[in-house]
Parts: sequence; structure tokens; C-alpha cells
Amino acid sequence: MVNRVLPFVLLALAVALFVSAPALAEAEKNATNHTGTVVSFDGKKLIMKDKDDKEHTHNITDKTVLMLDNKKADVSTFKTLKEGTKIRVWLDKDDKTVVRKIEALDKETDFPKK
Repeated sequence: MVNRVLPFVLLALAVALFVSAPALAEAEKNATNHTGTVVSFDGKKLIMKDKDDKEHTHNITDKTVLMLDNKKADVSTFKTLKEGTKIRVWLDKDDKTVVRKIEALDKETDFPKK
């Protein structure tokens, strides 16, 4: 029985991955980003400095994707980020108050290509 079901489960998983990858790419295409460093992160609000040392404040929602070293992370992990950690923030092109994704680098040296 398991031998008959396993190929169908694997096929369903492959289809799900195939369908979700373009959706993630589309989300980044409808977003703009800027890089900088962490000043503070309390779980609901990120304060960062950009390359010109100007501070920006971003509100975090349940829909904000958090990535650390190119892997999905949670809020508690992000709370441990030290001041000066390199980050990239993705904002919605139409509504700059919506933070779609935040990427941080701890052990990695560079962000993944867009």
C-alpha cells in the first residue's frame, strides 16, 4: 500500500514546489529593497541604518518573511541580531509601509541574487 501511495505524495510535493516558486519570485518583483544595518529589533519594529547612516523604522507583521543566512527564521531568532548586522528590507512597491521580507546576514557574507 505504501509503495503505491508514495509516488503520488512525491508528485504532489513536486507540484506544490513548482507552483510556489513563481509566486515567491512574483512577490519580490512587486517589491523594492534597500540594505543597511540593524540598530534594534523588538519583534514588532525594526530600526535600521541605511548606507548614508539615515535611520528607518519598519513595522513587522505576521506576513513579513524573516530570513537569516538565506534560511527562513522566526521572530525570536531575529531578536538576537546584534547591532550592525547587515540586512536587506523588501517593501511593497505600492505601499512602502508594508514590509514583505527582511533578510539578515550572520554567518553568510552576501545576500542571494535577486
